Amino acid sequence: GMHNSLDVRALQLTTNLNGATITDCTFMRGNVPGSADHAVDIATCQNVNVTRLRAGLTQHHVRSSGYGVQVTNSSGVTFTDTELHGTGAQVTTSTNVTFTDTYYCDHLIGKTTVLVPVYVITVATKAADVLVDGIHFGKSLKYATELIRNGPYSGIMSVTACDRIR
Repeated sequence: GMHNSLDVRALQLTTNLNGATITDCTFMRGNVPGSADHAVDIATCQNVNVTRLRAGLTQHHVRSSGYGVQVTNSSGVTFTDTELHGTGAQVTTSTNVTFTDTYYCDHLIGKTTVLVPVYVITVATKAADVLVDGIHFGKSLKYATELIRNGPYSGIMSVTACDRIR
């Protein structure tokens, strides 16, 4: 197992209203299964540009309800060439959020599991003007045979109580 003191978000960006640029980073979380154990958490931020991000949860069996990327109460957040491992991304109560070329891998080792079914992108709770342009599978996989067994269990997108999702 993992010691609880190490069970923290890999990137916590909170109340950044002046903008930010994050490029070529890996933020993985090897967490103790629990809830809301996100690897990257962007909350109450404006004009954040993230390019070539690798984010996710690394446990291979029972996993938490956390996300590789969580965006809440933010606007103008752009992700380009993002890899999500072990879980997807969630956007809530945010506007003008864009995902371009998002790569998903359900498990770094093994195959898709039903233990905690996830979507690649979940958009919920009054999010608006969210654009998802290009979802791909298996960018980091070394063997093509694993690609077919490594998609999300639930589906590609889940949208609930939102406006203008494209």
